[in-house]
Amino acid sequence: MSARDMEKANAFLSDFVSQLNSRAPFLVDYILLGGSAARGDFRIGRSDMDLIVVVKKDGDAKAVKDAAFPLFWELDKKHGLQLREAQNQKLAERIIPARPSVPEGYPPFMVVAPSSPKAGKMDLFSKLDPIHGFSKSLGQSGRMSMKLIYGKRPERAGSQANHRNATPGFITYDLLSAIAMAPIAVISPTRAYNRSIRAVFFSFESDIVRGIPLPLFVREALYVKKHFPQAGSSVSYPEKVLFCLAAPIHIIIHNLRRR
Repeated sequence: MSARDMEKANAFLSDFVSQLNSRAPFLVDYILLGGSAARGDFRIGRSDMDLIVVVKKDGDAKAVKDAAFPLFWELDKKHGLQLREAQNQKLAERIIPARPSVPEGYPPFMVVAPSSPKAGKMDLFSKLDPIHGFSKSLGQSGRMSMKLIYGKRPERAGSQANHRNATPGFITYDLLSAIAMAPIAVISPTRAYNRSIRAVFFSFESDIVRGIPLPLFVREALYVKKHFPQAGSSVSYPEKVLFCLAAPIHIIIHNLRRR
């Protein structure tokens, strides 16, 4: 560990917070920092920045991403932290070994909306989604242990129960989420469609990482996930409803094959 490295990291973070609030004024609720930079052992070229930026309203996330991601790389170059190199190494070693570098457009950190489980808040629609509640409970301890570098962190909320072993056999949280979204698609097709896509992604995530060929249904879901809401806006109401009805079936088949 080098004191000089931490000095540069702190200068980067100070610049990031002040300039982000200039580029996206009144949109950011709070910012959390984890990992080596929070512990005080940041190393240039080896450490990345584990940030979570929480916006004030669900609709503000895109504007903050558009401002924050380019700013992040601008300041990386200015302060010489070599964050892209560190992220390349982390991705190659721990996340997707088959990919030697960060894919184009890969986000350097998370920007989340208030209704996201990472933000620790839930709206009525989110309470109907088992994946949301499960992710929220798993993320509570990690989120509360992160260092607050901007704004005011909300109070800890919700149960800390571990739901990981609450479902037997092929009944998984991604399956329960997809089942919950199927009837909701009739009255709220876009939101149910988005969450059904996420459920399919979670179900096939290990196959995606290992490079296993994916069914056409899943490839289409991943395309929409990447380009949503642009791609989602071009999908008709009947197509969204049919997707939500088909998602649980595909997940059940996939879960049975994995057993």
